[in-house]
Amino acid sequence: MKSIIIIADDLTGACDTGIKFHNVGLKTRVLTGPHAVEPFFSSDVPVISVNTGSRCLSTKQAKQVVSSLLATMRDKGDFYLYKKVDSVLRGNVMAEIEGVFDTLQRDFAIVASAFPKNGRCVRGGVLHICGPQGQEDTVDVLSLFQSQTERRCAHIDLEIVRKGAKAVCACAQELFNGGATVLLADAWEQEDLDILAEAVMKLDGRCIPVGSAGLAQSIAARLRTETPEVQIRENAACTSALVVVGTRHPATLHQLQYLKERTDMKGYVIPTKDITQETLPTVLSRVLEEPINPQGRDGILLTTSGIYYGKESCCASLLRNEHNQLILEALGRGVEALANTQKISGIVATGGDVAMEVLNRLHLYWIDLLNEPMPGIVAGNAGGSPGRSFLITTKSGGFGDTDALVKMLQYIKADEGS
Repeated sequence: MKSIIIIADDLTGACDTGIKFHNVGLKTRVLTGPHAVEPFFSSDVPVISVNTGSRCLSTKQAKQVVSSLLATMRDKGDFYLYKKVDSVLRGNVMAEIEGVFDTLQRDFAIVASAFPKNGRCVRGGVLHICGPQGQEDTVDVLSLFQSQTERRCAHIDLEIVRKGAKAVCACAQELFNGGATVLLADAWEQEDLDILAEAVMKLDGRCIPVGSAGLAQSIAARLRTETPEVQIRENAACTSALVVVGTRHPATLHQLQYLKERTDMKGYVIPTKDITQETLPTVLSRVLEEPINPQGRDGILLTTSGIYYGKESCCASLLRNEHNQLILEALGRGVEALANTQKISGIVATGGDVAMEVLNRLHLYWIDLLNEPMPGIVAGNAGGSPGRSFLITTKSGGFGDTDALVKMLQYIKADEGS
């Protein structure tokens, strides 16, 4: 079987797409960045999911990152490619598809960003985004893509999709003959994505499959192994867990309060209002100077007094705001200090940018996926630095029910003492 390479523009996407393949019995490794490909790519791992970290780059930079990564991967042998995109189409979606076209010889891309289980459905070329309170936003997918490329974009209607994979392939060929190379497919239910998955696999070698975790789930189901590999929790005896919260998203604040009420955590709060590069070392030293004895406690909690990156996108907030970037650095340095002084073997990290900062600070470059304890929450063994590994669970900042952090902590500590 050929390797499967997933290219995602952020860590959360790399994990929540990779886990779909793990769930059907395929060992899956997430690489935290393109820099990790050479030292940690393994031909023994059938699925490699790479975080390019390109969502918040310029379009030119994002395209180059994807193109360079694929050139490296191409030298390692033949593979199936899956280009993961955000289900609400944030980031440099078209620029990164252009990067694939520039590097691999493909006739066209079939784009299906729908993820019905998460309230992202496409009909008539319009993406419908259903929020948790029932509100709905829409995006004209065809107009969005056409505004970002000189390539001709075209639409594969839901009526065609529901006629089956053979009809989708015929439609794709007809549109390609007419000059279109970016084909935007409707999908209202997971069964529609199942049909599209069958079509893109029939078109392997000609087609770039592009989608969210929804289409990935349907493709993975077609690759299900007869005897799933059993992953081992290398860090089963979690002597101390560290929970890192770097978002002040309202949903996360509720989760944080619930965690404090129902667990015995030692909490560290980094004050952020007047923090500067010059004062950062002093502030951290003052915060972390109180000695702790984690025995008898549920773990250590590290958070901040103020950081919020809103629904617009990570680009509008955390990474392009110097003060927020400084707060992110403070969290990372705090994690590094605690990991060097406490026997931490399990980490709960909320928010993709926070998780990346934690992994980078601890010199962890890959995550071998283990489980999906709850939908959208991924667990794995993180490693890379000799002699250092952690059991880690991650989720996007605003995701999950009120008890999400508690359940993530319970998973980390489930086998403690066993």
